[in-house]
Amino acid sequence: MARHPQANATGPGRRPVPDRPAPARDGPVACTNFRVFIGGAEIGLCAVSPLHWGEDACGETAPAGRVTLRRAVGRDRRLFDWRRALAHGRDDARTVVIVLLDGAGGDPVSAWTLADARPVRWSGPELDALSNGIAFEELEITYEDMTWQDGP
Repeated sequence: MARHPQANATGPGRRPVPDRPAPARDGPVACTNFRVFIGGAEIGLCAVSPLHWGEDACGETAPAGRVTLRRAVGRDRRLFDWRRALAHGRDDARTVVIVLLDGAGGDPVSAWTLADARPVRWSGPELDALSNGIAFEELEITYEDMTWQDGP
């Protein structure tokens, strides 16, 4: 671990600074820090539903996985436009990469690549004049293949 040359120096106005161990890569990681890329462009999201691979709800082998992406509504319409393009017959399969970080602005721990992803459902915000909540949009996507890669 690289340290500043004066990290443990003592003298007037200086206190010893203990060495900090490198973060453990084997332990549990919080689910609050992640980045999502769709077709190479980063999309700010507040939630990603659990990734599933295998059987569907009826116990049948699923030909594709499904995941729901959620974010606050703003002026960025990329999720809506992606779904709309497919609804109008354009085949616009993309690669989606979900990267789990070891902390805010931290290093990647794991990344899941969803190949041939296509949106199947877009949901707009629930509007309620009596609420003080945030308006959210959701995009449910299917994907044909998933790979899991450990971080550096």
